[in-house]
Amino acid sequence: MTKFLSSDQNYFSLLEISCDFEVDLETARETFLSLQRKFHPDQFSGCDESEQLAALHSSSLLNDAYETISSPLKRAAYLLGLSGIDVEQTSQKDLGMELLMEQMELREVLGSLPDGEQGLEELETLQDAVSEKVASCQLEFGKALAKNDLLGSKRLYHKLQFLIKLTIEITEDEDRRLGLG
Repeated sequence: MTKFLSSDQNYFSLLEISCDFEVDLETARETFLSLQRKFHPDQFSGCDESEQLAALHSSSLLNDAYETISSPLKRAAYLLGLSGIDVEQTSQKDLGMELLMEQMELREVLGSLPDGEQGLEELETLQDAVSEKVASCQLEFGKALAKNDLLGSKRLYHKLQFLIKLTIEITEDEDRRLGLG
């Protein structure tokens, strides 16, 4: 009888990678694909219903694990959750005045760009600046988490969350200006 995956396993052990913010995504992908082939529900179509359900559960768990590990933001939230930190519970203290001011300034820059194609160059400059901030924030998050600075890690998670959302808004604005969206 096949040993199926358990929801008790954390996503890192499931994908056979270290439980850190910095991960080897290629190894995670290879393990994911290998396990997905092994536990794909089609492999168990001739088995009894309990094995089919277990295969479906294993496949779903793998999909959730890979999606979470592949996304820096979801991976950060998951790691904080493993440490008992609920990222959904947020207060002004979690965000800090510096982050709130940075949000207001960057949103103001985005909102003040000229309309149409003439604002595209400035939009690209803003996108580059925000991308650098995302990379820096991810690096800081990894360091804070490694030091077990959970409060700092949570603050950095929320900063990363804002920056990624802003990146999406910039891309949508660019698509709109180019007539793509």
